[in-house]
Amino acid sequence: MTDGKNRFLKYLPLLLDALRSKYPQPVRPPEAQAWIRSKIEVDSEDLNRFIENGKQSIFENDVHWARFYLAKAKLIDSSKRGYWGLTEAGFQTHLTTDSTWDLYVQVRDANRSAPSPEEETSTAPSFSDDEDNEISYWFAGAMWNGKDDQLPRFLAEGIWKSSYLLDATNHYRLWFISGTRYFIPFSSIVRGEGD
Repeated sequence: MTDGKNRFLKYLPLLLDALRSKYPQPVRPPEAQAWIRSKIEVDSEDLNRFIENGKQSIFENDVHWARFYLAKAKLIDSSKRGYWGLTEAGFQTHLTTDSTWDLYVQVRDANRSAPSPEEETSTAPSFSDDEDNEISYWFAGAMWNGKDDQLPRFLAEGIWKSSYLLDATNHYRLWFISGTRYFIPFSSIVRGEGD
């Protein structure tokens, strides 16, 4: 299907599945990317190498290109700024290898007014109502049972264990996004007598 080019096509059905897993709620792009990473092995070079602008990893850029094509096909809604959600048509669509290629060609040809940019190295186009240049803030906890601080273990093992995930591993792989602010509160609380 991709023969080395347009490798982002493999993420179209996965992105639909990621958004379908939270439907009808939209999700932030990092949540969709984390879901995809929990389902497939992403090449470490794609996670660690950045495109020319230096702001996105190859993987992040590929997922954004997938989102661009799905949004142009009206399968992803962009009504809530900074969030990705499915349209009803997107919820009903299950892409095969052939239908992914057909969707790509249809959207590419319908929107080609000039020579296409090199999708492998250029940033995916954004929509004016969906600029995602805001700083994201994440509040995370690492205390279990009110006394067991898990942060050193989470950082050492490169995981973030969650008590509410339903997948087999019950882990998020840690991957921090440049420009994102993370807040992990100091979890020890000293109480006085009688508290």
